Amino acid sequence: MKEFFDAAPKIIGVSSFIVLLLSVVHEWGYFYVLGWHLQTIATTYDYLTNAFLWLPASSGILVTAQALEATMTIKENRVTLNRVVLYAAAAIPILGILLYLLIGGEGISPALSVTSLIGIGAVYLLTKIIPGEWLAENSKYRFVMMLPLIVLLMLGYGITNGYSDLRKVTDIYTVDQKEKQSARQLVLLRSFEKGLLVRDAPAQRIEFIRWESINSISRVLAAEQSIGYLCLWVGVICRGNNPEPIIP
Repeated sequence: MKEFFDAAPKIIGVSSFIVLLLSVVHEWGYFYVLGWHLQTIATTYDYLTNAFLWLPASSGILVTAQALEATMTIKENRVTLNRVVLYAAAAIPILGILLYLLIGGEGISPALSVTSLIGIGAVYLLTKIIPGEWLAENSKYRFVMMLPLIVLLMLGYGITNGYSDLRKVTDIYTVDQKEKQSARQLVLLRSFEKGLLVRDAPAQRIEFIRWESINSISRVLAAEQSIGYLCLWVGVICRGNNPEPIIP
């Protein structure tokens, strides 16, 4: 127990650095799509707070890297990965790329598949370059070899989110700006310390609106009524007049 508490500050420090790193990499990919100049609106506070938004994806990426790292073996001066696991891990992004090339279509982004495949290739090359003696000295160094995969996966995730926001038509808010004559219907993409990143769908334009230029923000919420199957099928036990057929 004492060893755990002694190591806790170091663990927290390393974990915080990794989460912050992944958040920064995600923003690189995200603003690569929306525009590099817009990345200047993000502050250190934004990187830290947004890290919680990417936490589920970050956890999945770290688990994937850990699963691949667990198959690593060191024999004499050679580092090898389990071939079956390696091929299976590479087959998934290859399939995604093939589906994009064959099917294509709006709404499909191959970025995550491409970066995943490059990351797996980078890890495989590192096993051929880095000597096994270096990894054998300390098992913690093994995870360092997964860094290219981790970084590239998060980069692809950010690029995918960027393209998704370019097509986003939901999450509409009414924004009343001080310099505008009337309120505007805008798609809210992200909230930052300095303001809001929004999309003007009719004009096909991305905008950043500072908080000091906003009077108010509102959103219309439609109350939904849950309707049972007896009401839908035979018209009995219906609550209210002419209820909307919302299936629970």
